[in-house]
Amino acid sequence: MQITGSQLIINSLIEEGVDKIFAYPGGYDKDIFDALYHEKDIELILPRHE
Repeated sequence: MQITGSQLIINSLIEEGVDKIFAYPGGYDKDIFDALYHEKDIELILPRHE
């Protein structure tokens, strides 16, 4: 199985004990958000416009 750079980032965050990420998605980080979508150990919190 081949591991992507995005998955390496997610694995590193989990190893460091990160359980929540506050983020605003954009075009350049799409692959990271795709990897986070399938991750159950990290909660992704996205802001909303008022």
